[in-house]
Amino acid sequence: IDVKTASGWLSILETSHIVYLLQPYFSNKRKRLVKRPKLYFLDTGLACSLAGLETPADVGESGHFGHFFEAAVVSEVLKGFYACARTPQLSFWRDSNGREIDLLVEQGLRAVRAMEVKSGATYRDKHFDALSSIAQRELGLEPQQCSVVYGGDVEAAVDTIKNKNLALQAELAALLAAEGEDARGFEPRYTCPRCGDTGYAGGQVCACLKNLMREEACRRLSRTVS
Repeated sequence: IDVKTASGWLSILETSHIVYLLQPYFSNKRKRLVKRPKLYFLDTGLACSLAGLETPADVGESGHFGHFFEAAVVSEVLKGFYACARTPQLSFWRDSNGREIDLLVEQGLRAVRAMEVKSGATYRDKHFDALSSIAQRELGLEPQQCSVVYGGDVEAAVDTIKNKNLALQAELAALLAAEGEDARGFEPRYTCPRCGDTGYAGGQVCACLKNLMREEACRRLSRTVS
């Protein structure tokens, strides 16, 4: 088929919200950024069916789980915009060296939020590398404007981060003790004894995190209404 016919079919799929073309982030100051958009099937169930994947096990073994998970994340972000009657301003960042940020939320002419989507079973610190090297240094975003959407073992990832944090606290306490300083102020204190402020307990989302999520949703709704 020719380019015109393919573009027409693609336009129909976009209008039907079956696919979404995520455009690259563009700035005149960054000539080396790629200009080709990324295509996502918003209906991941349909995408799996077309790929001949019938069960969750099929998806996991196909080698395409990461692509489907990333598409699902993009779909949910779009739904958030549509639910608030806002036009999505989304893009991705990738340069000629292969450095990439999966999803950027823009406001006006600048990016205001950066997301990396990771679906590997094991959490790794390097998941934050692109956010540190690109989002913060290249785009000027603050750490609180950057996030990793993780599709692996969430509770194991939380435990890993918690243990590293406790190890750092113990190291600092030992250094203070060696200098004759009082290290008791660095003993961990949790506002939620059930989950230890991790947000997860017994493989489930803790009530404290549910409350925080509910309060944040109310704040966002209030800002939208006002």
